[in-house]
Amino acid sequence: MNTDNFVVRPRRRIVEKFAEADAWRVLDEESRTELAQEVAGLPSQQDPEDEEAKRFDLLILNLQLAVLRAEPAFKRLSDQVRKIAELLEEKANIPMIKPQLVLLEEIQSDEWWQDVTTPMLENVRKRLRDLVKLIDKQQRTPIYSDFEDQIGDEVEVDLGLAGRESFEQFRSKARAFLRTNENHVTINRLRMNKPLTASDLDELERMLAESGVGASGNLQYAKEQNQGLGLFVRLTARQQKGPSRSSSKGRTWARIRLSSSI
Repeated sequence: MNTDNFVVRPRRRIVEKFAEADAWRVLDEESRTELAQEVAGLPSQQDPEDEEAKRFDLLILNLQLAVLRAEPAFKRLSDQVRKIAELLEEKANIPMIKPQLVLLEEIQSDEWWQDVTTPMLENVRKRLRDLVKLIDKQQRTPIYSDFEDQIGDEVEVDLGLAGRESFEQFRSKARAFLRTNENHVTINRLRMNKPLTASDLDELERMLAESGVGASGNLQYAKEQNQGLGLFVRLTARQQKGPSRSSSKGRTWARIRLSSSI
């Protein structure tokens, strides 16, 4: 993580703590809470992982769970792994695949699957996850699903409560973001109940979008429902703290100032 990133900067101490290998040797309850609540949602500079590798991770995870729980899904999932091994073996001339040929042959045998363990499957995951992308896309798609989507007539769906809940989640994230970055010059103007310029609003929208707080659809909805982004962020910030110290009217500051400030 880039500690100079304005989203990461307020959590710099915790990020630097877990950047050290020693911090991971023993994770107590406090450390796990810090990772989940303070670190997990921060942006990373790491390149996104290959989608096929992640799908293979999920396949192996489900297979490991099937082994531990003795679930009937074991047969279907193991057949999918065998098929992947077969398709990879067909590309034995690729340098990346050659070192794994022995493992690929073993996976296709019935003997390997007798009394298979989760560590054995984890070894398969680590050694093959970066290779599955080498399988031709036409051959790859049927492996993960044995059904075909049917596209019916277009139907308009009212999201109703689910849509409102989604927007409330966005509002909560925005509130936390404003609190975390309260010292930013633009957000500080909000806290001090000062008028916002068009540049301030553009900066706020950029910050919210780049931080991952909400998709462009949420931002657009916020502007439409609140007659602009300025009113939305003012009311959101208002919910996280009491009336602005610079306002002499307390509860009525939003109504008095917004029409001329935004």
